Amino acid sequence: FENGNLELQVLWNDTLSTISTSFYENGRIKRIFVESQGYNEEKLYYPNGYIQKITGNHIHQDYYPNGVLKKEFSFINDSDISYRYYYDTGRLMATQEVKNINVYKKISAKKSKLKGSQVKFLQAHWVDTETHTWRYYDKNGSPISRTALLQKGYTLEQ
Repeated sequence: FENGNLELQVLWNDTLSTISTSFYENGRIKRIFVESQGYNEEKLYYPNGYIQKITGNHIHQDYYPNGVLKKEFSFINDSDISYRYYYDTGRLMATQEVKNINVYKKISAKKSKLKGSQVKFLQAHWVDTETHTWRYYDKNGSPISRTALLQKGYTLEQ
């Protein structure tokens, strides 16, 4: 930058690993990106220095501007994901368990409720077996309903 602070730094080695770091004009880190043999991780920072987001292989975390974890998700296995949402105090707001992502099962045309099942050449349908289980909590940690959470002005972003 014109003030002498570093704007970008890229480091790499002979194992094809790369670390790219960009900075705000005030000298604080803006972004770190690491790439190494199939592994990628990106960290974004707010101008105040607090972490904003971490994404990478099997990790995703978003943070409030005060550095407190806002939401995260992680893979349980190849077809299940767990989401967790937090208040700006760090207390758990909600959890979501998603099972059978991108898993489909075949059902016969006779059992299908889809209109196309009456077509002779259509022998079967693939149906999505994904399920979602939500749990919601107030700021004290007590279970509440989604409606109660929304009425208090909170939204759960995906």
